[in-house]
Amino acid sequence: MESPTKYVLIAGLYLLGVIGGLVFGCHVGEAIGRHWERPIPGLLAGAGIGGTLGCLAMYAVVRWVLMGME
Repeated sequence: MESPTKYVLIAGLYLLGVIGGLVFGCHVGEAIGRHWERPIPGLLAGAGIGGTLGCLAMYAVVRWVLMGME
């Protein structure tokens, strides 16, 4: 039977990527939204884009880690 450590590591990396992407996206989106004088739509758009990019970045990291573990 396979150890659950690998799956915990994968879940942790994805969670880290999504949270980091959300935080970064919120900051960038808020700054852009203030420039347009509409901070809330900018904040929401930044959170969506940042969360997606964070998840995609962690997908690449997870693939790299898994290739190293095998």
